Amino acid sequence: EKLLPLAMNFHCRPIRRELKKGIRTVLDIGCGKGLVAGGIREKGIFMVGADIFEPDLRTAREKNAHDGHVLADARFLPFREKSFDAVMCLELIEHLDKEEGLRFIRNAEAIAVRKVIISTPVGFLDVNSGADACGQEKGNPYQHHKGGWEPGELRALGYKVYYNDYMHRLEKFFADRQSTWAWLASAAVFTLLAPLNWLSPGFGSHLFCVKEIDPVR
Repeated sequence: EKLLPLAMNFHCRPIRRELKKGIRTVLDIGCGKGLVAGGIREKGIFMVGADIFEPDLRTAREKNAHDGHVLADARFLPFREKSFDAVMCLELIEHLDKEEGLRFIRNAEAIAVRKVIISTPVGFLDVNSGADACGQEKGNPYQHHKGGWEPGELRALGYKVYYNDYMHRLEKFFADRQSTWAWLASAAVFTLLAPLNWLSPGFGSHLFCVKEIDPVR
């Protein structure tokens, strides 16, 4: 749990960069407890968080992680077309099967005016059993993984695959060593090795992808 904010904050820098390009409204689908939103909110940007798991959404609301919060199923989004400049879905599409995931991506692109931002593991990451079943441990039945995505699949849909990170592997290594020094060491390693994320998309464990719907000139 201690390392989770560090892991999610790893996405914050590239997201902030993307949101500086003429973005005024953002829909954060699968926002969870709002860990990322708290690290990327910029003055002048109106952000709405949506999640299917009410306890996590309630936590995000209590933290004022977003300007508004909506209880919603990613498979049946209640938002109008072209209603947000950017749609952000971090660590979400792997929780849908491939057909649902493709339909979700199309819907997200319909909602977005400017761009869609996606992060997801490379391939299928099994967290459905044993100690890694975080959904079972925390009472969230929606945490099970149902699908996996490769870099080429997202490129074929028009996404730029900006980087691939090895966060999950390093997190597990340091999380197994429950101590302050391990947490500090993980922060240092993540920072020093960050430039490697921009190399081969097949190298590590996660993808960060952006599709320009209507680029700001």
